[in-house]
Amino acid sequence: MNERLTRKGKYQVDIEFENILQEMNKALRPINDNLSSTAHEGDLPPLIFFCFAPRTGSTLISQVLARTGEFSYVSNYVARFWEAPYLSMIIEKKLDLRQLNEHKIYPGMLKSDYGTTFHFAEPHEFGFFWNKLLPNNETHFIEPGQVPEQQATWVRQQINAMRRVYNKPFFIKNGIIGYNPAVIKQLFPDAWFVVIQRDWAFVAQSIFLGRLKIFGNTKEWLSLRPKEYKKIRASSASEFEEIAGQIKYIYRNIEDGIKGSENRVLRLSYEAFCANPKKLIDKIFSLISYTPGNDYPKLIPDKLANNNHIKVDPGQFKQIEKAINKIAG
Repeated sequence: MNERLTRKGKYQVDIEFENILQEMNKALRPINDNLSSTAHEGDLPPLIFFCFAPRTGSTLISQVLARTGEFSYVSNYVARFWEAPYLSMIIEKKLDLRQLNEHKIYPGMLKSDYGTTFHFAEPHEFGFFWNKLLPNNETHFIEPGQVPEQQATWVRQQINAMRRVYNKPFFIKNGIIGYNPAVIKQLFPDAWFVVIQRDWAFVAQSIFLGRLKIFGNTKEWLSLRPKEYKKIRASSASEFEEIAGQIKYIYRNIEDGIKGSENRVLRLSYEAFCANPKKLIDKIFSLISYTPGNDYPKLIPDKLANNNHIKVDPGQFKQIEKAINKIAG
């Protein structure tokens, strides 16, 4: 089950290019593994994982954090080398590619398209890397303890080595790993968590429109498949109920996974972030006990446009709200 292969138009996957990248990654991995074998040792800067449902503003939030210059992350450039991420990040730093503001793509370029950013220095979800942890292609749930130790060690080694490169708080924005905080805690006991929420009606509307835009119809499943995926598909009377169930069960697993770690968790709403980005970013700094430079507030907007607008037929929006009330209570 691979929804990437059923995408339409500009969302279609370029298989030929991906095959080229596969060969490049295969060739570079031995060099990368040799370099990263000891780079992860010693004290490391804070590691932050975003936990969220699709269409909750996680991309916008990550773009703003990137522009502060106070965080490290996986960029579009680094993500092309998922088998050699440490090596590619070293090259990225040497070439000074991560100067977002100097490239003048800040303030008017906080743009993305269903999670995809456009500049090579902007944040990327790093899907091919995190997909390695999935036990199967049916859902995106990973049972704690299910990741083979050799694989877990390699993933831990790569992330920790990358934390070293810029030596700044390192955030990770990937829906799959963010949906599995119990696994994160096993892999990275020092991890911090930022749980992103947004008004569920507008989340559901965006997922509904995403189905139409990316697949050409609203029946195809879009993005994260919680472990209850089959149950949701079988019991839902409409695509609106499917989407409501998707959101509900994603957050149920997130909440289950962060239990016992509440002192390492920040809950952040898309609406509040748009109203005052600096206030919420300061809360992240406070969470991880990090003191930023004095100039970073100049690099972010005072306020962001809130995209919570009804974009479907009013009757469809009522169906969305009805489905959320029914499924999520």
